[in-house]
Amino acid sequence: MELPSHIWYVSYASNLSSRRLRYYIEGGSLQGSSYLYRGCKDTSPPLKVRSHILPYELYFGDQSKSWTGSVAFIAPEPSDARTLARAYLITFEQFCSIVAEESYLTEPVKIRKTSESHYQIEPEISGMYDHLLYCGNLEGYPMLTFTAKVPQPAPIRPAVPYLEIIAEGLREAHGLEGTALLEYLHQHRGLKNTYTKVELADALGLPELLHASA
Repeated sequence: MELPSHIWYVSYASNLSSRRLRYYIEGGSLQGSSYLYRGCKDTSPPLKVRSHILPYELYFGDQSKSWTGSVAFIAPEPSDARTLARAYLITFEQFCSIVAEESYLTEPVKIRKTSESHYQIEPEISGMYDHLLYCGNLEGYPMLTFTAKVPQPAPIRPAVPYLEIIAEGLREAHGLEGTALLEYLHQHRGLKNTYTKVELADALGLPELLHASA
């Protein structure tokens, strides 16, 4: 089937931050991460950006080579969960590059469209984010994201710089601040069992919430 020229890449983790996404598109190294991003061949910025909510459970697992802690995934099956996300309208080629970069591959992945609501990586990859999810259609373009095909355990806590960049994106995309930001992040497995609320408030620079969160 014919592939679209553009797709909405729906991010639910560090790429909620537009500053963070720029490194995937333009290349470079983000403070707090040891990884050098090669960028896309087409370094054009997203055509549009929209806030979004995904009906998938957010959790933290595995261990990142660049962040050194566990990272965010969504469960591969829909549920009653509400995960705050952000959609970027980018080219299909840019999306293929971002999927590859997330799994530390040196070349963009190849993606095949098998139906109007199903896309798959071919050949299969062995990276952290090896599974594509179709999230609907917006303004005539498909919405896609990626996660782990098999749910990942959290061997260690997420790194503070990683949590900070997610928080930055949640502020940008959904206006979360203070208690709302703390409560949203701390509810998720892989985070709530590796950080107390006090530790998380301290990590996010929310000293006014330290006593209230004890």
